[in-house]
Amino acid sequence: MQDKEVLTSEEAAAFLGVSAFTIREYAKRGTIPGRKEGNRWFFYKPDLVAWVRGKESPPQEPDYAKAWYNLGVAYAISGNRSAALEAAKELRRYDPQQADKLFDLIMKP
Repeated sequence: MQDKEVLTSEEAAAFLGVSAFTIREYAKRGTIPGRKEGNRWFFYKPDLVAWVRGKESPPQEPDYAKAWYNLGVAYAISGNRSAALEAAKELRRYDPQQADKLFDLIMKP
């Protein structure tokens, strides 16, 4: 079977070892070469190879758990309890143990 040269965002993500979301975000910012047609992104595999060769490492997956935890702590410190609780709910999707710690922090008197 011949190797595909034009990849979807999912295929490009698998090729680079990151999520499709990360690939699309990098493409939107112009960090990685890609082309948007309608609501879909496409990537030319040789361009991705050249991009990787020009970089020390491929893009890293964002640490959503850390971001939600830090946001929740900031809201808790500022006294915005409802926003802190929303951040804790989002954090639960990525790291339930950290979410429990954040809930405990928010609920302290």
